[in-house]
Amino acid sequence: MRSHEDVVPEAVNWYVLLSSEHVTDAERQAWDRWMRESDVHRQAWEDIKRKLSIFEGIPSNLGVEVLSRTPSKVNRQRREAIKTLGLLAAVLLPTGYVFKDALFGRINYDHFTDVGERKNITLTDGTNLVLNTKTAVTIHSSRHTMIVQLHHGEILVSTSKSHQKTQVLMIETGHGRILPLGTAFNVRRFDQFSRVSLFEGVLKLSPQQNGEDAFMQPLQEVDIHSNRVVFRPRLSVLSPSWQRGYLELDNMPLKYFAEEMERYRYGIIKCHRDIEQLMISGSFSLDDVDASLRSLAQTFPVRIQHYTRFLIMILPLNQ
Repeated sequence: MRSHEDVVPEAVNWYVLLSSEHVTDAERQAWDRWMRESDVHRQAWEDIKRKLSIFEGIPSNLGVEVLSRTPSKVNRQRREAIKTLGLLAAVLLPTGYVFKDALFGRINYDHFTDVGERKNITLTDGTNLVLNTKTAVTIHSSRHTMIVQLHHGEILVSTSKSHQKTQVLMIETGHGRILPLGTAFNVRRFDQFSRVSLFEGVLKLSPQQNGEDAFMQPLQEVDIHSNRVVFRPRLSVLSPSWQRGYLELDNMPLKYFAEEMERYRYGIIKCHRDIEQLMISGSFSLDDVDASLRSLAQTFPVRIQHYTRFLIMILPLNQ
């Protein structure tokens, strides 16, 4: 008989599949047959839901209505759940439910980094790009312009002061365009906006959908939405320390720490909701996430629980 640990990856795979808005009736029926095959299957399914529900608010009745659900009734909360579980499925499962970028990044993009990888690139105009973990860019060069298209992830840009400029450098993120005027700045693309942190120089920002242009000064940070620019009250990072392999925090919520560390390690790292707002400070290694988690537990009132190699929970110390 197969063990519980043997079938947990299958349960995660089914969860990801059933959470998709493209799930078919045949796939729903196949899940139902899988559930009926063994008590071990049903226990693994319930275990995945139970463990993750206290972190992401996963609905407890997922599976009860899945056989009667139509594609038009996909719940937004489940679409968020698939984002949470997608990376785990991509890492653990050989069944093909993996993200396109993970499989074909090096074919689709000019430059691409894997989880935990950083890469330095020098453009023909002397501009230096540092790609952070899970980042993809395409370079579009013409006689008068050099456009860096950020498809996903995060880049640190340092323009050259020594090269004679014959091309106008621009960064495009899908939410807007960034025009540097002799600068060092960080750009990170999220689903709904792109975050820009300026360390030196001046930036001109142009939202994609006819929003008003804005200018940034050093030590400012903004979120570029497709139709507006929103200035943030403080820098979310003290410095572009990730290029040196460190995450530097100054009185930031523990939830932010968990989200950042998750970017640099295959799998899922989640913070219990009771301690999400615990404020932490310090410098943490991005090249050795497990060591950073141990350091966190030694310094703050939390403990680290490894449910599987790819599923880590940060829990209150007394729980």
